[in-house]
Amino acid sequence: MIRSRCVSMSGVLLLAATLAASAAAEEKCEGLLPDFRCDRIARYDGFVAPLSMPYVFEDPFATTGVSAYYIWHEFPDDSVTAGGDATVYALQVRVALTERLSLIATQDGWMEFRPDLSLLDDKAGGWEDLMAGLKYTLVDMPEERFILSPSVRFKTAQGSSDILAGNGHGIWIPGVSMGWGPGPVRILANVAAELPINGKENSSPLFWNLHVAWPLMAGFTPLVELNGIHYMSEGDGQMPVELADGTRVPLQAVFPLLGIQPEEGNDVLNFGASDVDGNDIVSFTIGARMQLMQEMSLGVGWEHPVTKRKDLLQNRLYVNLIWEL
Repeated sequence: MIRSRCVSMSGVLLLAATLAASAAAEEKCEGLLPDFRCDRIARYDGFVAPLSMPYVFEDPFATTGVSAYYIWHEFPDDSVTAGGDATVYALQVRVALTERLSLIATQDGWMEFRPDLSLLDDKAGGWEDLMAGLKYTLVDMPEERFILSPSVRFKTAQGSSDILAGNGHGIWIPGVSMGWGPGPVRILANVAAELPINGKENSSPLFWNLHVAWPLMAGFTPLVELNGIHYMSEGDGQMPVELADGTRVPLQAVFPLLGIQPEEGNDVLNFGASDVDGNDIVSFTIGARMQLMQEMSLGVGWEHPVTKRKDLLQNRLYVNLIWEL
């Protein structure tokens, strides 16, 4: 009888010690930079990062890691570039400052710009505009697999004019992203708007993004994404463009020379073109993500517009390598 009581008492003490250790571990994860101090699982089971429109489509989860992108972008033949293509090498950085607040640096990179239009330099390279900001997890319901995270970012205008970047005096990008996991599918959605400091220098597009993924087996997740752009307001079209002979003309003067309607720069560039107010562009992406190891995944996808209006998007190839703590 005494031995039985001793065994029971030992079990109680062991359980109490386990609970205390668990509570202490949870307590250690609170505060600054939790991913550097404990094994925190930021993503819900089966969720993967979005792939297309990476500068705009923000992940709702508070993660710490680096995301490297290779993007090949083809221009339409009837666009302001008269065809051609561009290649982008970009790096994104995200740091979970706390379990809910994240620092997000979502746009940078080097672009190799190869338009077919003889008026433009047929081969140029330069840095893109920089974009960074903060994201906060407002609603976190892992049991229901639902998360909601507003964010605010600022895009600078320091990019190179050789690739038609660097226009204006900066743009604020407020947005909100969510994740939901009903049944076997995983859904991500995002809405964001570009609000320029000077509305004459830049247009104001509203972006929306939808991602649906099916985690089929360990480490392999096929996905489809639908992306949209709606131009809420337009600029004055006075962005200067340097032609191949060194002459600088307003962008708006190039469109009538080519016999085309004014266009914008989709989700990467903002020309501040006039006569784009109310226009819509929708594109479709199909791809997959593969888990290479515990902290690393590889994503590959192909994007193509489904609306008649394309502006500068004919096709895009994405290759994305993510390393996360």
